This record gives sequence, C-alpha cells and structure tokens, in this order.
Amino acid sequence: MIPRVILALVVLALSGCASIAHQRLRDFIQHGRENNEAWLTAHTRLHALCAIDEAVKRTCAPRLVKQTNRATIDDWEWETMPPYRTIVAVHEDELRKIHRPKPYEEYVFGAARYLGEQADREQITTAQMRHAFTETWTWMIAEVRIEAWLLVDDIRVAQATDARTAQALNAVASGLAIVLSAALVAGAIASANTPQAVAPAALPTPTSCQVRPGWRSATGGLSSVYVTCW
Repeated sequence: MIPRVILALVVLALSGCASIAHQRLRDFIQHGRENNEAWLTAHTRLHALCAIDEAVKRTCAPRLVKQTNRATIDDWEWETMPPYRTIVAVHEDELRKIHRPKPYEEYVFGAARYLGEQADREQITTAQMRHAFTETWTWMIAEVRIEAWLLVDDIRVAQATDARTAQALNAVASGLAIVLSAALVAGAIASANTPQAVAPAALPTPTSCQVRPGWRSATGGLSSVYVTCW
C-alpha cells in the first residue's frame, strides 16, 4: 500500500506535468489565433496600400492570392494587389509584430519570398506559383498537426539538444526542397495543359530547389530561411 504522503506527492507531480502540457497546448492554440489575426490585418493593409499609397498604387494589378489562413488550398481569388514580394513582406511583418514564427513558418516565408520574387519577375507563371505555394502550405499544415500531436503526447519533445534541433531543421529543409522542386515541375505541366485566352511565354522550369536555414549567431536559433531553385 502506498503511503498517503507519497501518493499525494505523485498526484501533485502528475498534476504539475499535466498543467505544463495543457499550458503549452493553450499557447499553441493561441499562436494559431494570432496567426489568423495577423493574416486579416495584412490583407486589410494590402488593400489600403492599393487604395491610398500613390507609389504602391501604380504597382497594383489583378493577382491571384490566398484569401485566408485556414488549412485549405481552394481559397484563392483574383484581387487588385501589390506585387507578390510586397504581399509576402506585409504578411511577414504583421506576423512578426505579434510573435516569433515557428520554424516551419519560417520555412514557408522563405518559400513564399522566393516564389513571390520569381512570379514578379515572370520567371514562373502564376499557375506555378500557386501550385508550389499550395504544396508548401500543405506541407506546413502537416507539420502543424505533428506538433499538435507531440504536444499532447509528450511535453519532453521540446527539450531536444541544440545539435538535434539543427539536425531536425536541416532534415525538414531537405524535405521542403523536394516538395518545392516537384511542385514547380507539376505547376508548369498544369499551366501548359490549361486552356488560356493568351498563350503565356514559355518559361524555363526549375527542377531542383535548395532550402537553407539561417542561424542567429548569438542564440543559435533559426533566424530566416533561404530558398533557391534552378
């Protein structure tokens, strides 16, 4: 029979672990809510730039953009928006005002910056851009679900060493590079097979991508993500 005092201590310890786990899960949910708020704020700000800012207004044009931060891929619509590089920059700015992005969110921003720049320079078609970003978004949603399961399953997952963290992030980078490479090729095929009023100019299709995480020299944390395709 377990002494009452020991039993009480065990219950107290378990309660403490549960409390920590629940708080981390609440923080995870709050992070998602704040992401939604940042997305809406960014969308409103982008509309305002095209309506008010004379310098930006001259660059605004109909562009295919994702409408929400939801875990869906069929919410793209044409809207009068600034260049894609500006769209990504505003979304990133609004999110960073609220909190530090999670590692997989940094990877999505890295991919979005690259795709936006290539689309603005007409190095890839809008169809390629959408297809590649959609694949990246789908990949991120899978990462979010994995994190949610890990939070529920074991609070010790976050206690990995810096070396293991770096190794994991580099592995994630390689996985995302494969996703982007395949998505750009598939997007080009889809674009070529889609009837259009005006045939788009033939563009070279990148077939290989590299995703490289950047590190903060002081803290060793993830600072940014750089994407190149060729």
